[in-house]
Amino acid sequence: MYLGSSTRVRTGAGYTVPIPISAGVKQGDPLSPILFNLAIEAVVRVAQKLAPSHVYCFSADHVFSILAYADDLCLIARGDEEMRGLLDAVGRVASWAGLKFKASKCASLDVDCRKKRMVPPTPFQVQGNVTIVLAEGEEYRHLGVPTGYKVWGSKVEKGPLAKLDREVKRLAKAWMFQPRRASA
Repeated sequence: MYLGSSTRVRTGAGYTVPIPISAGVKQGDPLSPILFNLAIEAVVRVAQKLAPSHVYCFSADHVFSILAYADDLCLIARGDEEMRGLLDAVGRVASWAGLKFKASKCASLDVDCRKKRMVPPTPFQVQGNVTIVLAEGEEYRHLGVPTGYKVWGSKVEKGPLAKLDREVKRLAKAWMFQPRRASA
């Protein structure tokens, strides 16, 4: 269906030459999100199927090896070998479904949750490509949030905002504590 597909962009000078669509789904096509959901569902299901043997169990009722939001996936495993098995299984199913992971947008983080410490980073591969390996203090943006071990949640400088913060507090205090009118 997408073989030989192309798109054009309307500019002030008219339409561009056709641009081939080689990855992703067609924007605005009602079938595209359905096709993507069917493909990603197979990936999520294979990861869930491996959960009991591959992931650290948070409780008897909460065992999982994948967190997913749209096209953002987070795989969780209890060790290096389990993660390799999970990545292999997920990669095979993704390839079968026509999905390709971009290794440059993938990262691994090795943390020992019981001892609350980082363990030596391990390189992993997804669909034959090496992913980014995070060290202590390094971050990866997952859904726009800095994720890592010993990473500050925000790197916003507080100094420039201090004056604005004082002004907002002053106005809020004045608004909240209006003087009462004297009764006549």
